[in-house]
Amino acid sequence: MKRSILGLFLLLWSGLVGCSTTVSSPPDAVRIRWARDPENLDPLIVKTSGALEVISLLHCSLLQPSEAKGEFLPWLAQEFPSVKRLGDSLMLVTYQIRPEATWDNGTPVSASDVVFTVKLMHCQGLPIELAQARFGFVEDVIPTPGSPAVFRCCVGGSLLTTSVAPATSAFCLSMR
Repeated sequence: MKRSILGLFLLLWSGLVGCSTTVSSPPDAVRIRWARDPENLDPLIVKTSGALEVISLLHCSLLQPSEAKGEFLPWLAQEFPSVKRLGDSLMLVTYQIRPEATWDNGTPVSASDVVFTVKLMHCQGLPIELAQARFGFVEDVIPTPGSPAVFRCCVGGSLLTTSVAPATSAFCLSMR
């Protein structure tokens, strides 16, 4: 009886010691504690304010709002886009991506990445209705031949010219 209790105790103790790990993190690591789990980190399926905060820290948009100045500032974009009207309800918004914008592996962010993001946002059957409703006015993205960092957004609808640049700025959320 004593042997079986001792064996059970040793088995339980070895299981507890074997499962516990010490986590060592680099000295420059940043730890953030959230009030609750963000639930989802997909930039096209943001349902909670916590998830939106995490997405804003992880991903860049073309223009970033500045709370201090109360205006938009170029972030992933080199500068503010140029806007050209093509009739009453169509505009061409041209962006240039900063040369410093790179992915985690060092590959530069290109216009083809933006094209992929917009095509993904227009896919039917994906659970991204909110993103489709917010950015449905972006009808097409056209990369500029010979300039991998320059692209044009074909924007439809009755948007005012002054509101197009900030409105198109956030659709590149999936870029880091």
